[in-house]
Amino acid sequence: MPESAFYIRSAVLAPCLDLIKELGSSPDEVLRLAGFRPAQLADPDCQIAHHDFLRVIETAAEITGCAHFGLLLGERNSLQSLGLLGLLLRSAPSYRAAIQEMIKHLGIHVKGITRELHCDNGVACLTTRFENPDVAASIIATQMSVATNWKICQLLSHHLWHPSSINFIFDEPENSFFYRRFFNTPVNFNADFNGVAFKEADLDLPLREHDPMLHQEMQRQISKIEKSLSDSFVDDVKRFISQNMDAGICNIDAVVRFFPFQKRAFQQKLKREGVSYQDLVDEVRFQRAEFHLLKSNLTLSQLADVLCYRNVSVFSTAFKNKYGISPSAWKADNL
Repeated sequence: MPESAFYIRSAVLAPCLDLIKELGSSPDEVLRLAGFRPAQLADPDCQIAHHDFLRVIETAAEITGCAHFGLLLGERNSLQSLGLLGLLLRSAPSYRAAIQEMIKHLGIHVKGITRELHCDNGVACLTTRFENPDVAASIIATQMSVATNWKICQLLSHHLWHPSSINFIFDEPENSFFYRRFFNTPVNFNADFNGVAFKEADLDLPLREHDPMLHQEMQRQISKIEKSLSDSFVDDVKRFISQNMDAGICNIDAVVRFFPFQKRAFQQKLKREGVSYQDLVDEVRFQRAEFHLLKSNLTLSQLADVLCYRNVSVFSTAFKNKYGISPSAWKADNL
């Protein structure tokens, strides 16, 4: 995925705050040290850059002193944290169908994580791999990803599924006893893959909550989402500008973290597309300005803040340069 954005759904990270608190530390302090704004977790569908995700969980593990923070965080994920994808999996006819659909449609909520199902000699392996090398090298991130797979597999089968082993490619840690107690299953370190192994026959388990009508509807909804996701680099950048603007951020450094290349390469790629980062920021800003001027009751000062301008004077000047009239005059002409 050389030019794809890497992100996760914020609902997957949201349980982090309660976990930090339960471990005796301050969530606000962790987010501050990680340079992460709480507003980014307000919307469960918000997309969090892998670099930001990594910084939060690594900082949380350090501040709490919990070397198995990723395991505890992964365990807290649920089918609900997967949104529509969770409903699709739950309503699937069999365990095999659910796992295959999770792999096929994971991209509606997560980019830059690859999951695969391999079967050989009666053994099935559900593996997980991060495309971002920094995230892939993180033990905490790997813990979370494997524990999430393990938890989702349990929830889908109502605990009828039983793994034969849990596998990690990193060296055996000093607290390896906790891993075995946590999973209550043999745990292999220095393994060939990160993931879970189980009997292939478990794939034929029927799912208790299978609902053909719901399943068909979720397939339809997810198909619509997948069609709406653009492969256009420029559209991706605009989407992440919009998302970060919601959190009160619109600088290029916040957006470039979603992409697996450096800021200079990011800017050069936009240049080859015939636009600059500032062009795209202005496009998003003015689209939102028009909407709020016509549809909301925000004051100009509040609107300037929403659009990440330093103050109302800077906003008004930029708007007048674009439209030839002030925001108030434009609103009066278009209502």
